[in-house]
Amino acid sequence: MTYYYLGDYNQIDNIELEDGVLKISFTHNNPQTFTLDYIKDIKIEDETGKVTLIHSVKDLLTKKEKETTLINNLKYIKDVTLDTGSWVTPEAATEENEKVW
Repeated sequence: MTYYYLGDYNQIDNIELEDGVLKISFTHNNPQTFTLDYIKDIKIEDETGKVTLIHSVKDLLTKKEKETTLINNLKYIKDVTLDTGSWVTPEAATEENEKVW
């Protein structure tokens, strides 16, 4: 957390939030701006369950959208088939399929 000394008689005049930028205006000083990092999109790969979070800020080195890939893939059933003999086979996104009675 960052703290700012406003002086004895300085007060917050206005607070604005636009496109992920927080701008705080004071009565006696220049405004301070802060870039907020929030998740603006989530990508999930169908075949692997890999989850990638797309941030609102850009990576400082690559100048591309900052992405975070989660360590654990999602485990979910993406399809179910009914075989002859009444075997139910779920098709998982990340694990071997297993027949269930």
